[in-house]
Amino acid sequence: MLDFFTILFFSKTTLLTPEYVDVGISPDRYELTLNKPISAITRGAGIEIDVSKTILADGASSILQIREEVAASFPKGSITATLIGKGGEIQLTYQGNSMIGANSVRLDLSNVGIPTNQKFERLVLVTEVELASVKIYWRNYKL
Repeated sequence: MLDFFTILFFSKTTLLTPEYVDVGISPDRYELTLNKPISAITRGAGIEIDVSKTILADGASSILQIREEVAASFPKGSITATLIGKGGEIQLTYQGNSMIGANSVRLDLSNVGIPTNQKFERLVLVTEVELASVKIYWRNYKL
């Protein structure tokens, strides 16, 4: 019950990259020093990568076409984000989960449990696929 009220009153999704960014294929990596440290209010927090410009530009219109395009373009395990703080680091991996809205497609990078007592100051993104014109979000909730 406490988790429910915590999520209800404190959950939010924060845009980490106000401008679109391009992330090259490994060994290149995208490093972002956060303006303000982030921390998880529940263990289900995670990173979302908005790939709408890539997927929706390909002309996919139905949700099934979009899901097929996401699966073909972004294989499971192809993207890893590392959150780094003074207390250590944690990796989040793309496992094939995505969120599809009317005008958006986001990839979900998650871990089985992000510590709720740690602040993260940096994000490092490593990918095996080209990420062109993406925005990166911090999702701070999950039921």
